Amino acid sequence: FKGAFGGVNWAAGWTILVESGWMTDAAAGIPNYPLKGAGEISGVKISNDGTEIEFSIFGEVGKTYTIQSISDLGTASWNDLETIPGEGKPITYTVPVSTEDGAVEFFRFDIQ
Repeated sequence: FKGAFGGVNWAAGWTILVESGWMTDAAAGIPNYPLKGAGEISGVKISNDGTEIEFSIFGEVGKTYTIQSISDLGTASWNDLETIPGEGKPITYTVPVSTEDGAVEFFRFDIQ
C-alpha cells in the first residue's frame, strides 16, 4: 500500500486488512481513523483453494450484511450478490475463481 504516497501507508488504521490482522497498523505520521458505521468487525476470514474463494465475517445480531462485487473500481455501481441478516454466527459467501485471462473482481460487505 506504499508507493504513490511515498513512505506513507495510506491503508493503515481504517481498512479491514488492519482490523483482521492481515496488515500492521504502521503508518508514519497518519492518524488512526476507526471504521465508521459498521461497529466492531470480527471473525473475518478469507481463503482461496485455487478453485473458489470463501469470505467469512461474524454476523452481529440486528445488522444486515449485503455481499457486493464490482469488476472495475472506476465505476460507482456495486452489484448486490446476496443479503443476509446477522444471527450471531459467521456469514460465509463463496465464489468460484475465474479461469479467464485478466479477470478481476472486487468484493465487499455492506453492513447496515
